[in-house]
Amino acid sequence: MVVRKLQPKKAISFIILNKELRKSRKLRQHRDLHGAFIEIIKQDLFLLPGLRDEYKFHSIRQFAFDFAWPQLKIGVDLQGGIYKPGRRTGHTSIKGMENDMEKLNLAVTNGWLVLLFSPNKVYQEQAYVLSSVRAVHRIRGKVQ
Repeated sequence: MVVRKLQPKKAISFIILNKELRKSRKLRQHRDLHGAFIEIIKQDLFLLPGLRDEYKFHSIRQFAFDFAWPQLKIGVDLQGGIYKPGRRTGHTSIKGMENDMEKLNLAVTNGWLVLLFSPNKVYQEQAYVLSSVRAVHRIRGKVQ
């Protein structure tokens, strides 16, 4: 095996390219997960009105839900990136978990009902996701 030493300029462009590829892959996974959630919600057309994506529920902290029904104060967060073995980033890092706790506590103390779903639930257990969303709508008195 021949190992070539990259020249500094080429090494930097390789690192930047690598970061861009990871960013685009992460964005693609994010869109796929969000799209899968929307497809689940479409199964019950009553749930579509009022649904907003990337809804900022707190103006000072700029916290946002992946999806929300603001008029009912129902928020949904999809916990992507939790299955990366050996890597403690995002939701699985100490700081990420503390931020999630702060966000959820702030939401609940302001009257929000919040659902959290893993990618596994969204992709493989659609009935569970849909029944959970229906249940919080029922709590708010908007679904029979």
